[in-house]
Amino acid sequence: MNIYKATDDKFVLLEDLSGEIFESEQGIPKSLTHIEDDLHPQWWYVLDDETIIGTICAYFDNDECHMGRIVIISAYRNRGIATKMIRFALEDLFLQGVDTLYLEARDITVHMLEKMGGEVIGESFEFYGDSCTPIMIRKENYKSK
Repeated sequence: MNIYKATDDKFVLLEDLSGEIFESEQGIPKSLTHIEDDLHPQWWYVLDDETIIGTICAYFDNDECHMGRIVIISAYRNRGIATKMIRFALEDLFLQGVDTLYLEARDITVHMLEKMGGEVIGESFEFYGDSCTPIMIRKENYKSK
């Protein structure tokens, strides 16, 4: 398995994969997972042989970098792949000069990010039947291992 930063020609495919997983597993309408081009999205993905098994996205809104659309195909979960993918994307963004990233994350992702130095910055709220929590991670607090 390898992690890659996506080129523009893969954006639609990756957005479609994340939308399908969110809709089928969490009931979040696929239409809510679209990211407009003016938000300058960046995507990363995990490839196992020729199969894309996970993806993550970052985008810029009002000079803030937001991360989301974090998905791993169910057959590949619980192997640490999401953690590696998140680290890969974070480190790439930090190299680009991003100092702080913001997310609204499900509990499992909050726990991963807290271990990496992330901090909860607001109250949890219900989103499509599950809890989401605002969290941020700063470059200066990032724990790479």
